[in-house]
Amino acid sequence: MRTLGFEGSSVKLRQRLYHLDLEQGLSQPKPPETVRTRSPFHAHALTRLLTWPAAKLGKPDQTFIALLGEQSPLIARGYTLIQELRSLLGGGVQDATVRLKLWLEQALHGDIVELKALAKSFKRDLDAVIAGITLPWSSGEAR
Repeated sequence: MRTLGFEGSSVKLRQRLYHLDLEQGLSQPKPPETVRTRSPFHAHALTRLLTWPAAKLGKPDQTFIALLGEQSPLIARGYTLIQELRSLLGGGVQDATVRLKLWLEQALHGDIVELKALAKSFKRDLDAVIAGITLPWSSGEAR
């Protein structure tokens, strides 16, 4: 958000997003849940929040991410791609190879520079990445 010129606190950002939500008629006029108490809200905190497993996020954080996604399609696409990649890397996914190739195409043709770079590096050694997400073996004990 700082790169977009926002210089206020995380509280001000949440308040503004809440009021935009009200203006669009998406919420009832009631105070929003407390989303996060961390202040100031730095870029690394936002990155951590957006890359955290969705299942481990509390309701306030999920609400905050949803509001961000409504205000920025770029953030919404990035969040979706990150969560899809998390599920692929977690293992136990059916059709993992097909889903990985689809993810790579979406990331490569998307407009998020960091995910494009990651997809390019995955494509360079695609066989190893596919083996890593589909095979049950691990080199963890050997290290």
